[in-house]
Amino acid sequence: MTFHLGLLLLRGSMLFYASMETLDEKQPWGITKYSVNTGSHVILQTEKAKIDLITNPHFGRMLFIDNVLQCAEADEHIYHQALVSLANPHRKVLILGGAEGATAREVFRFPDVETVDMVDWDKTLVAHMKTESFSKGAFQNPNLTIFYTDAMEFLTTTQKVYYSIIVDLLDPQDSHENQWLSAICHLAFTHLAYGGTLSVNAGGDYKRACELVELVSKDGMYEYRMVDRFVPSFQEQWYLIRFRRRVQ
Repeated sequence: MTFHLGLLLLRGSMLFYASMETLDEKQPWGITKYSVNTGSHVILQTEKAKIDLITNPHFGRMLFIDNVLQCAEADEHIYHQALVSLANPHRKVLILGGAEGATAREVFRFPDVETVDMVDWDKTLVAHMKTESFSKGAFQNPNLTIFYTDAMEFLTTTQKVYYSIIVDLLDPQDSHENQWLSAICHLAFTHLAYGGTLSVNAGGDYKRACELVELVSKDGMYEYRMVDRFVPSFQEQWYLIRFRRRVQ
């Protein structure tokens, strides 16, 4: 990468503004180079991760965490709408993750939603994303409350019950991460009202998504529905899963 940097100190984190020609993303199939509009690149080093935000001529604004693409302005609605629709959000909703605000944006489109709790551990990232365009005002909604903590810790300590829970955390890359995500799901079930739904971002690997289904529903208590969407900026199908307790 070729770029020139300006530096600003922001609450202990390093915020860089860069002008560069391309940004490289490393994926299992190789490296993808994204063209960067001059003056559009922001590098934010938080306590949790290295963040890159660029504007690309084709995909618009793009968010990368630790050099991995998280969402692109041109097509993020494809999976965010599917993920949220699976949850059928109403009344009290919990979002785990979703720092860019797009998940909350889609939740607030549902008229029966009363309150939304969002849990994300990277306060600096969320603070910056409030200045970006992905949320379309969701961060300013008075019915949104943000908890800056680890998802596992929140689920272990809270006493709240929700009618819809949306898990928009990591894209599992191996069985260990699938086991962690399964543990998150099982904890989330303990805070799900009767008849409520849990929807999960399962990533871009079909076999791994099926493995997650087996881990979560192995005791037969939960039924599931899996959908997939092709996301052009991800260059692959993306898998989303809804879980619901079986009615005996």
